[in-house]
Formats: sequence, C-alpha cells, structure tokens
Amino acid sequence: MQHKRMALLTLIQKHIRRRDMTELLNEIITLLSYNYYTDNQVITLFNYLIQEGNAQKPMEFITEIAKQSEKHEGALMTIAQQIEEIGLKKGIQQGKAEGRQEGYQLGKNDGVQRAKNRLR
Repeated sequence: MQHKRMALLTLIQKHIRRRDMTELLNEIITLLSYNYYTDNQVITLFNYLIQEGNAQKPMEFITEIAKQSEKHEGALMTIAQQIEEIGLKKGIQQGKAEGRQEGYQLGKNDGVQRAKNRLR
C-alpha cells in the first residue's frame, strides 16, 4: 500500500517542470480516486505543485480536479481559494503601484507645464 501512496508524489515530482501540468489531469484524478491519501497529504502535494509546477490556469486546474475527487474536494477548494486570495492581493498591489506611477507622472507633467507658463 505504501508504494501506491507514493504514486501521486512520484508522478508530480517526475513531471514538475513540465510546460503544462494540466496534461496530467486524468492521471492525477485517477490516483486520487484510489483514496490512499489524506487531505493533509493532498494539500501539501498541491501546494508544491502550484508553487513549483507550471499550470497555465492553476485555478481551473485545481477546480477541475476538485470536482472529480469527492473525498478531497474540500481540501482542493481550500487551495483554490488561497490561490484566488493571493491573486487578488497581487492585483491590488500592482494597481497601487501603477496608480502611484501615474500620479507621479501627472504631477511631474503638471509641474513642468506650470514652470513653462511662468517663464512666458
């Protein structure tokens, strides 16, 4: 039974640098269907997969696996929610940075224009 538990870990480690992990979707779903894994093992493996692997659309990837894995659906949806929160935080940070840059540029342009008007 131990070798069967290692199958998902082995699969993920073997293909972690694959250009798109979604190609392994069916194999992952099949291995999860054997119910050899605890939620904690699944969470650890998928956190590793998301951080180190390449999935073109990680939210869709996790959500699709969750839909087809009744036992681990809750754990996988927790990971999907964490990914969504991280994306939201990054989006807010990027928006703030762009807003500061735009404000700086507008202020600089306004200052230059005022200086030109005074010199006339």
